Amino acid sequence: MKRILSDAALVCAFAMLFGAVPAVPQVTTLRVNRTEAASWREDLRFMAREMERRHPNLYHSVSRSSFESAVKALHERIPSLARHQIIVELALQQLGK
Repeated sequence: MKRILSDAALVCAFAMLFGAVPAVPQVTTLRVNRTEAASWREDLRFMAREMERRHPNLYHSVSRSSFESAVKALHERIPSLARHQIIVELALQQLGK
């Protein structure tokens, strides 16, 4: 009887520990909504404008046309990206990548 109880306790503990945890991590990428996308696009325009205004030599490693096309491409992609993806893209934009 003691063995049956310990087996049942082990099964219950196993079910509690592993039953509630999904076997495969569920990754969801939530796109920004329309209002957030408009806000991010305004932030991008501001960042590009301020980089041109404040940087002493913004185009030393990237041409003006390359910079402008990267800004335009990100502007177009913002509605299809999640918040964290936009943040990374903006950081890369500042690094000139």
